[in-house]
Amino acid sequence: MRKSIIKILLPVAVIGVSLLVWKYYMSNIPVPEKTEPARIPPVVITEVCSRTFIPLEREGYGRIQAEKTIEIKTETGGTVIYKNPSFEEGGRVRQGEVLFRLESVSYEAELSAAETAVATARLNLAEIEHSADITAKEWELWNEGKERPEKPGRLADYELQKAEAQAKLAQAENDLRSAKNTLAKTVYYAPFSAVVVSSSIQNGSVVKSGDVLGSLAGSRLYEVVVPFPASVSVDFRFSLNETEASPASVILKDGQSSWEYRGYLAKLLPGADETTGMVRAVVRLPLTPENLKDKPYPAIGMNIKTVLRTREPEERVVIPEAALREGSQVWAVESGKLRIIPVSVHSYKADRVLLSSGLGGGEELIVSRLRGAIDGMDVTVRTADNSTLSGSLK
Repeated sequence: MRKSIIKILLPVAVIGVSLLVWKYYMSNIPVPEKTEPARIPPVVITEVCSRTFIPLEREGYGRIQAEKTIEIKTETGGTVIYKNPSFEEGGRVRQGEVLFRLESVSYEAELSAAETAVATARLNLAEIEHSADITAKEWELWNEGKERPEKPGRLADYELQKAEAQAKLAQAENDLRSAKNTLAKTVYYAPFSAVVVSSSIQNGSVVKSGDVLGSLAGSRLYEVVVPFPASVSVDFRFSLNETEASPASVILKDGQSSWEYRGYLAKLLPGADETTGMVRAVVRLPLTPENLKDKPYPAIGMNIKTVLRTREPEERVVIPEAALREGSQVWAVESGKLRIIPVSVHSYKADRVLLSSGLGGGEELIVSRLRGAIDGMDVTVRTADNSTLSGSLK
């Protein structure tokens, strides 16, 4: 019995002593100190922005239109007896050149009748004035020596007859002017040098007053209406005088070939562009021999590129395009710290960005990729020779 109890208690005692020893050991193990892992600043590539004088540019696209157009509308009727061979779609006519003539025999007869009526009215007025002079002398003789001279009656002094004759002469002269004007309208001239946009008559065609027989577009000056940001009204100069306006280049591309024409910024239209909501600037394109030398003739309706330029260079801060971040901001490095700076973009030029405000020039800007940028975070700048300098040592 005693041996059985010892066999049971001995293992229990051993286990208990072992637990006490383990507890004592664990309670005397030193606790390690907690340390934060060392943070390694991200490596970035920077470029110093510059402040320089540069001509400002704005690019845009617009459609070519003629500076002036006109519909050829008849003001009298008749049969077409002559049509200028150039008065066909695509033809070119010079200012003052005859476009077509209408049969004029009946209008010449009306002119002759009007001339006859004027001559008759003048003769009638002359006869009445002659009769009035004779009557006046007769009344002088009649009243000679009388103490109380008599006056002739209203009809006897011919004043009413003269008024009627003068009115008839005036009417006849008006009819003569009208007949001359109508006869002149049987011949139609080109009001300016132009390209024929449309023509709808042939020799022998019968037309009536008010018919539209074609249209012309001026061939000496084209315009390009281009949507631009509102800032063009501040940065560039508008003038109908080319020597005072901001210059522009009008660039026509055809595959790999391109041609550049001289233009200028003429005016700003009052209404905004319906599609973009931007202002509409008018760039004029003079079609002079010098401007068209060795270049294709631009076509009306063609979509074409225009580049506006300021006459004098302006001082602007220029940054690499890679330095501009989403939300119109840049990341600069100051004393090893990242600084987020908002900027205002004026325009783009190749791989450079011109700023309106935000930087003064000389700032060191990050041009490499960086995730999780936070204002004030430490960064390490990589130099051109691939060595690294921490911002705190710079």
